[in-house]
Amino acid sequence: MIRVEQVSFAYVGHPELFHNISFSLERGELVALIGPNGSGKSTLALLLNGLFQPSTGIVVIDDMDAANPEHNRDIRRRVGVVFQNPEEQIVADTVEEEIAFGLELLNKPREDMFNRVANLLDEFHLRSLSQRNPEELSGGEKQRLTLAATLATGAEYLVFDEPTALLDWQGRQDLLHALKDLRRGMGILFITPYLEEVDFADRLLYLDNGTLREIPKQDRKRFCRALENEN
Repeated sequence: MIRVEQVSFAYVGHPELFHNISFSLERGELVALIGPNGSGKSTLALLLNGLFQPSTGIVVIDDMDAANPEHNRDIRRRVGVVFQNPEEQIVADTVEEEIAFGLELLNKPREDMFNRVANLLDEFHLRSLSQRNPEELSGGEKQRLTLAATLATGAEYLVFDEPTALLDWQGRQDLLHALKDLRRGMGILFITPYLEEVDFADRLLYLDNGTLREIPKQDRKRFCRALENEN
């Protein structure tokens, strides 16, 4: 479980972005997070794998305090982050090498690496693209590649920071379909600007004006309609 307990955060020289927020994320659960631009959603995403540290409060991943530098390596392996622009995460020259990159850093045995890469190429329908340069892929293909590379090293939680924002309709559908399959056994936090993408989430969180609240399932559709009318 990931636990966020009474967390506040402020960038240096700026007022608090959010104050005393708390929530949890369990394996097998998909939680959607929405909120206006600038509310702190992306910052919260980076707190969950230790890239940022809270001003106050604690973030705990499977009983490991994310503020403890001794846990950095293990936490960043367990909590994978997929950003809005996949090009910011891709480092290799071919699809196959991109998926293998993290495994090489972990010094995995060659046979294990080969099998893992092969399985992920099939799972994310990238087999025919394995020798292609990632720059040649479509937006949806790049996002699937980023997801496969994140999972390669054994991530147990996934944090998606508006991963469908730059995709066309088909790319969005492909990624959402992959998410529905991944939720079994993994904890997923899905940040999205599209209210229609929260329907399949187990829980819905709303971040605004420095506070975080959970929207009950019975109120979800009415709440989303109200937000759409405001915009």
